[in-house]
Amino acid sequence: MALLAGLAVLLSAGSAAAQGSIAGTITGPDGKPLRAVFVRAEHTANANVDEMRGSEGTHKTTSVLSNSQGQFIVDGLEPGSYNVWTWSIGYRGAPARMNVAVQQGQTAKAAFTMRAAPVQWHELSKAQAAVLLPEAPGRERFMTSCMNCHGMGQISGRRDYDGWIDAMDGMRRRGITTVNPQVADEVAKYLAAVLGPDSKTPQSPQELPAWKDVQIQWSDDALNIVYVDYPVGQGTNRPGTGYPDKAGNVWMEMENGVARIDPKTGQSTLWQMPAGQGGGVHEVLPLPDGSVWLTVTSANKLARFNSRTQDFEIYADPYKAPRVKQVDPNTPIFAQPKPQPGEGVLGRKHTAVVDHEGNIWASGRPLVKFNPKTKEWKAFPEVPDLYGIAVDQAGNVWFAEFNAAETGSIGKVDPKTDKVTKYTPPPDIHNGRPRRLKVDSKGNIWFAQYFNASIAKFEPKTEKFTVYKLPGPYPTIYGLGVDAKDNIWGVSHFNEATYRIDPSGKVVAYPSPYISRGTRDMWVDAQGRMWYGVQPEFKVGYLYIREQRSPMTAQR
Repeated sequence: MALLAGLAVLLSAGSAAAQGSIAGTITGPDGKPLRAVFVRAEHTANANVDEMRGSEGTHKTTSVLSNSQGQFIVDGLEPGSYNVWTWSIGYRGAPARMNVAVQQGQTAKAAFTMRAAPVQWHELSKAQAAVLLPEAPGRERFMTSCMNCHGMGQISGRRDYDGWIDAMDGMRRRGITTVNPQVADEVAKYLAAVLGPDSKTPQSPQELPAWKDVQIQWSDDALNIVYVDYPVGQGTNRPGTGYPDKAGNVWMEMENGVARIDPKTGQSTLWQMPAGQGGGVHEVLPLPDGSVWLTVTSANKLARFNSRTQDFEIYADPYKAPRVKQVDPNTPIFAQPKPQPGEGVLGRKHTAVVDHEGNIWASGRPLVKFNPKTKEWKAFPEVPDLYGIAVDQAGNVWFAEFNAAETGSIGKVDPKTDKVTKYTPPPDIHNGRPRRLKVDSKGNIWFAQYFNASIAKFEPKTEKFTVYKLPGPYPTIYGLGVDAKDNIWGVSHFNEATYRIDPSGKVVAYPSPYISRGTRDMWVDAQGRMWYGVQPEFKVGYLYIREQRSPMTAQR
């Protein structure tokens, strides 16, 4: 009766609007309710045959967490069949998976019992691995070269040197990437030493004394987050960003092109740039006129995709940027908070924004402005290396100097005069290296301090900096977003947390259903949902918070 009463409270608000739900309980090995367990439901088949999709479902997966009473509800589900399973590090669910039929206006029941299971090394976040993996020659190479892309998710089992070499070559065979032979040799020697058949490394990282030090304690508030994702991409085409357009479609960067997904159907389409014009697309910028701009990173180009004609126009930047001494963005764990300078590289395009006059500005090396009407470029050599970029309400173009070893400031460009003004963060955060940068509705500038375990706010009127420290090991914020209510969202590149700073300044760390994400950026849609990409898992999705007492009423 208590369970039914609890579920009645959960279902009391918004049930009329929900299409269908799955609700139930999670119990632990001792038979008691277990909190903070992810329940994931993938839509595998439609209730009715659809003209476009037939009987196949959208493969949209909704992930929720069990509350302190072990109760969960997955709501707002389209009628049809769902593959449902649980996920929690250190446990295995029973049953492992179940097929659940969801009917409109009805709540299907499901229950899982979690059994204790040893934590495996491939289940660790990058931050946990950075603390727990043993020291041996090649460790830094492994952390910087391998963990930057896929994390520990691909490091499964125990293998000798040849086995690890074959595992890396498997990425080439699957069309993902080709590992430099020297790098492969160094990494294989390290992995064979620490995760080889005869290694003395414990079979489970739980056996190490430091295991308890890399656990994040999740508050009850943190259990109200909902993640919804879709499968998209393959091979080298891995979305790091989901950028909604005015029609509700979501655009994603791909290795040498752009993809679009319709969240209603789950159908995605990929367009590749003409042969020889690629060079690694880093981000996309959909505009109201139906065009989508792409930053072609290593080729130092901008590309405009016409979604109506499905044609690409390629614009090469003629400016030859000088080499700039950099910090290595992939090694916060080795040089925190003062990273060591790395090697400089030539010009590149990183992230694009549009100003109030329709000009396209791109971060990278250096800051540039491109006029689509005249096809003229303007470079700003006084901003030689930047990452985050945004436009405020007055039309000023703001930027964050992340990679440049000798700077590390934020700044703005007056679009009328092209005057550049820089603001240096105070000494205690100056070496934090501002990476992503966004503007809230009040004109405040928010930027992620990648090496400083924080997100900072800059108020242009007073020139005041405020720092918000983030909990957990290595909260290196990569993706950053501002939602319609001025909540600031950040996704760590190393640990498993999603962070939110609300307008009052309260910081909450939320669990994530992904071990490794590689989320490059975050953008809000018209419904208030925050979109993101998950590169290692070939997914794009959105998240939102539902109210604690009425989880079916989404905070959108």
